Amino acid sequence: MKKQYILPFFIALMSIFVIACDKDDDDNIQNEETARVRTVLQEGRWVIRQYKHDGVDRTTLFSDYVFQFDAGNVLRAAQGSTSHNGSWSVTADDDGPADLDLNIFFSGTVDLRALNEDWEIIRYTADRIEVADDYGDIDEDLLIFEKQ
Repeated sequence: MKKQYILPFFIALMSIFVIACDKDDDDNIQNEETARVRTVLQEGRWVIRQYKHDGVDRTTLFSDYVFQFDAGNVLRAAQGSTSHNGSWSVTADDDGPADLDLNIFFSGTVDLRALNEDWEIIRYTADRIEVADDYGDIDEDLLIFEKQ
C-alpha cells in the first residue's frame, strides 16, 4: 500500500526542486541587475531631460529641479533652495529577469506627484536612464533622467 505513494511523492518533490532552481537563477539575475541600477542612480545628481505625459512634452515643468537618489530609498528633488523628499526603489517584475521598474513617489507638490509611477526601465547607462509608463506605449509616457 505504501509503495503506491512513493512514486507520486518522489515526482512531486523533484518538480519542486526543478522549479526552485530555475527561480533561483532568475532571482540572482534580477538581484544583480537591480543592484546595478540602484548603484548608477545613487552615483550623482540627475536632471530630467525629457518628460512626456499622454504624448505631450511637459519637460519644462521640471527644468529647475535636480534629483538625488539617496540610500534608504530617499529621493530628493531640489528646486533652488527648496527641497522636496519622496521615495524611490528599483524592483524586478515577474515578466522576466531583465524587466525592471523604477518606482517613484512624491506626496508634495503637484508637479512632482506627476512623476509618481512604477516606470518600466527601457535602458540605462552610467549617465542616463530612460523609463516609460508600463501601461502604455513608450512614446505616450516617457521620462528621461541624465546626470548633471
